[in-house]
Formats: sequence, structure tokens, C-alpha cells
Amino acid sequence: EHSWPSIQLAESGICQLRSKDLTVNFFANPIGTAGLGNHKHNDMLSFTLSYQGVPIFVDPGSFVYTVNEESRNQFRSTRSHNTVTVGGHEQNRMVGGLLFLLRTDGTPKITEWKSNAEFDLVIAEHDCYNRLDNPAIHRRSLCLCKMTQTILIRDELIGTGTQRLEFNFHIDDMRIEALE
Repeated sequence: EHSWPSIQLAESGICQLRSKDLTVNFFANPIGTAGLGNHKHNDMLSFTLSYQGVPIFVDPGSFVYTVNEESRNQFRSTRSHNTVTVGGHEQNRMVGGLLFLLRTDGTPKITEWKSNAEFDLVIAEHDCYNRLDNPAIHRRSLCLCKMTQTILIRDELIGTGTQRLEFNFHIDDMRIEALE
């Protein structure tokens, strides 16, 4: 049996955490292409999870590119990713009519990465919500415990005032078969 090590791709802001059966992809990647965000989604601090190669927590993809602006923006929205929405706002604002642009409203950064035989830990944050009247920094810690094959997620919203928070988790359509 071959096992691949967990990795942090520091320049891209992407980490892959691995155990015997679980693979977690974690995204703390900035808006690319010189800040245009032409293919970027509002997926800062989002993750995907698969068990033995079967997707569990998923990224919705793009659906369409240019035919339907509303659908394209829905699929690249914060709510469509496994992350936190603050006050109903997008992490990075979209610009009507410009389907390949996201404003750079904040920057993500990985503040801690550890990987050993017992666990993988990534801690990252972004400041996209600092533009709000009640500003907030979103910090997420994700730990993959390799022996128990579990993941622990801790979200911290650091700021002042009151905001409505939405914790978004998207699960793949799975087939469940009865054992005979």
C-alpha cells in the first residue's frame, strides 16, 4: 500500500492533509492573475474531504461560465463553499456584468502548518470582512487526527459588534446501499 505525505504548497496557499482513508484539501489561496480573480471563487478557508477516494464534502465547481451571470455568481459565491459567511456578505465582492473579476477585499494567510505521523494541522485566516461596519477576521483551524480518522474544525470570528454568521457545508450526493 502506497501512501502520499500531507503537503503544504506555501506559495499557492493550498494544503492537502492525508490519513489512511481521508484526504482533505484546504484553501487559503489569494485572488490570482495579478488580482483580477478571473477564475477565483470565494472559497477562502474552504475545504473538500474524501473518504477512500469518495467525495464527502465537495466544492460545487463552476456550473456555467458566461451563459447565465446569476448562476455563475451563485456557484462562485461564499455560500457555495465550505466556509463561513459573515453578515450575508461575500468574502470578495463581485462586479455586475464582469463574470471574470472579483474585487480583492482581503488576503488569506496560513499562520501555522504541522504534519507528523499523528496529525496534520493547518491554521489560516483572512481579512475580507474588515470592510464591514462591524469588521471581522475569520480564522479557521483544521486538524486531521490520523489514528482516529477524524477531522476537527474550529472557526473563530475576531472583531467587534454583532454579525449574523452562516456556516456552509456542502455534501456530495451519495448512494447508500443496504448490506445483505
